[in-house]
Amino acid sequence: MSAERWTTEAYASRPARKIAIIGYTDSRFDAPYAEDGWEMWGLNNLHVQTPPEQMAKFTRWYDLHDRATITSDEAHVAFLKNTELPVYTWTANPEWPTSLSYPREEIIEEFGRYFTNSISWMIAHAILEGATTIGVWGVDMAQSTEYAAQRPSCEYFLGLAAGLGVEIIIAETSDLLKTAVLYGESDGGLRAKLEQRSKDLGERLVQINNEIDRLQSHRLQLIGAKESNDYILGVWTIPVGKRESGGPRDPNLNSS
Repeated sequence: MSAERWTTEAYASRPARKIAIIGYTDSRFDAPYAEDGWEMWGLNNLHVQTPPEQMAKFTRWYDLHDRATITSDEAHVAFLKNTELPVYTWTANPEWPTSLSYPREEIIEEFGRYFTNSISWMIAHAILEGATTIGVWGVDMAQSTEYAAQRPSCEYFLGLAAGLGVEIIIAETSDLLKTAVLYGESDGGLRAKLEQRSKDLGERLVQINNEIDRLQSHRLQLIGAKESNDYILGVWTIPVGKRESGGPRDPNLNSS
């Protein structure tokens, strides 16, 4: 980074600019759509899941995927062709009239190459453009999901922004910049309680799986018994409706 450009003092002297970055999880509904002074940045095909009254609040869009991925979604392509929002893609495309080229090389030159997801690129762009407040909603990055590997990059750029004096707002339900216990402090027995509960739930799960296996075995036995019974029923018996009427015939009677 340019030391002169990125001193905390120089950055703090910029005019107020509040940018909300919106992702897909439920906390996106808590974003400040009704508040004045916010720029709302969305991404990818989020428009499909966003009510019209909230879509009307967005001021910018991003899709930082390759062209093949973008064009595989017909509804998304239709959005790109018809939206009036500026849309940042890697390279501006005349087929998408409002598309703009994302300043990738400038961003990398300023911030390095630690980008593992679109949100990180968007946060860096907000810093570059002088955001004084960055809010993130709809981006949980839960550790138990596929996004766990993407979380550190987001937190890196949020930390970088905070170090420049940018106000950071994170959705309450997001895992970003959250920890249950500070290192070096007691967790009040929380870990021990959770470990015991995990053990208890695991034991119950084993019991239920064993019961499922027992019932499945019994089910297969019943299926086999029914198939055997149905075979005998079909091969060795005659349906009542198909039997000859009048009972057995006397061979000594005149057939006339």
